[in-house]
Amino acid sequence: MAAPLLYDFRCTSRWFDTPAMCMQFFPGRRRDLNSASLQEIERLASIVAWVHDRPASDLVEPLAATGNVASYAQGRLQSIMSTLAWARDPLPPALQARLMHAADSLATSFEASQDAQSFRTGETLALLHGDIGPGNILWGPDPALIDWEYTRLGDPADEIAHLFDQNALTEPQRQAFWDGYQQNVSTQLRLAHVIDRVDWWEPVTLLGSALWWVERWVRRTEVDTAGAFDPAVPREPGYYLDHVIRRLVRLEKRVAPA
Repeated sequence: MAAPLLYDFRCTSRWFDTPAMCMQFFPGRRRDLNSASLQEIERLASIVAWVHDRPASDLVEPLAATGNVASYAQGRLQSIMSTLAWARDPLPPALQARLMHAADSLATSFEASQDAQSFRTGETLALLHGDIGPGNILWGPDPALIDWEYTRLGDPADEIAHLFDQNALTEPQRQAFWDGYQQNVSTQLRLAHVIDRVDWWEPVTLLGSALWWVERWVRRTEVDTAGAFDPAVPREPGYYLDHVIRRLVRLEKRVAPA
């Protein structure tokens, strides 16, 4: 079971003034993923692989899409690069420069990586959950994924890279993940290609995450200057800047020359 069962959906009803779903009750609890045991990580990975292997040809818009993992990677990188617009004043110039340098390094790495065999497989896009984090996994007898708000078609390596980095999985946990993931992968060659692409995706997802926090720091700083309030950024500016710096440090380690 990858998710609780959907029993019913109504656009309108006599009980609610908004669209509503009736879903299966799933007993479970939430917790940080990096505290899960190796066996639990393995079971989660098996479910993630099962999701990635679902047929996607009959999905309704806007999920229906064409393309392959190479074109998807290029599009995602361009989308993340567009958010560099937030790396501006009042963000300190030194941080702006570091973000720009990391972005340039990733753009260069894609030029080199897009001709690699793992990107040239012609592999079609897979169904992704879109946000596998501690708040979206219920741990019962087996883990189940909830909150499919960011579901999309994409490269499984993108989702796995985000899962690895944003949940700070240790090397043993990562190996346990691959042990479980391979249980529902169609071929070992496909698994090898996904593993290879994860190495490229991790710094890309880190840059996207860092810029997400940059946007929030800039917005909070600007509303403070204007003496206003933005409910989307209720924390103090230092909270957002700390997230930016921690992700940037990890990103720079990933893109530093060997």
